[in-house]
This record gives sequence, structure tokens and C-alpha cells, in this order.
Amino acid sequence: MDLSWIINHLGEERDRYFDAVIPPIVQSAIFAHPDIATWGRAATDGNFVGGSDAVTYAIDVQGRRLPLTVSAELLYQATSRAFVSDLSQDSGDLVQRFAGYYDRADKSPMLVSSVQVTVR
Repeated sequence: MDLSWIINHLGEERDRYFDAVIPPIVQSAIFAHPDIATWGRAATDGNFVGGSDAVTYAIDVQGRRLPLTVSAELLYQATSRAFVSDLSQDSGDLVQRFAGYYDRADKSPMLVSSVQVTVR
């Protein structure tokens, strides 16, 4: 199975998943491949460059007592349960072997980074 199969298999759902499925290193110009491109809203996002993005969150703190502590975590998960479930519908020894590995694997997401700030 290659990346083209995955992208084509998603069909009209590809825009919904593609931004999150393809790791930034694969999207960079240094590692360009004809089957890979930036899709969805990321394609027109001015600060989505080289696989990285600037994200701003606005949190309404009206009526809250300050200071507040805000924590955020960036988690990595190699693949989603939904993807493996869909893939498992296909026949073939390799697909079924992969599904078996996935069933037995630790599927806990890995912590990539975390940050905590105080809002005063």
C-alpha cells in the first residue's frame, strides 16, 4: 500500500483528514514527492509554511478570577482507530497482519511537547 492509495481511498473526505494525516516532514519542499501536497484550508493559510503553522486561541475569561493557568499538550498518534477499522475491511494477508499488530499495540498517544502559562 502506498500514500496514493490512502489519499484516493479517502475520496471526498480527504480534505477533512489530510491536514492531520501527513506529517510535516513529508510536506516540506526538501522532501517533496509528486503524491504529496498541502490540501484543505492549510493550502491557503498564509502562516502554514514548510509543515508548520501558527495557531491562535481566544479564550473568554470574562467573569473569571485572575490569574488563570492555561496548559496545552501536543500529542502524536501514528494512526487513528477509524483508519485501521476502514483498512481492515479490505482483504489481503498484509492488511490483516497489520490489523493484528495494531490490535495488540499500545495505542496511547505520545506527548511531543507541553506548555503552561499564567494569564494575569
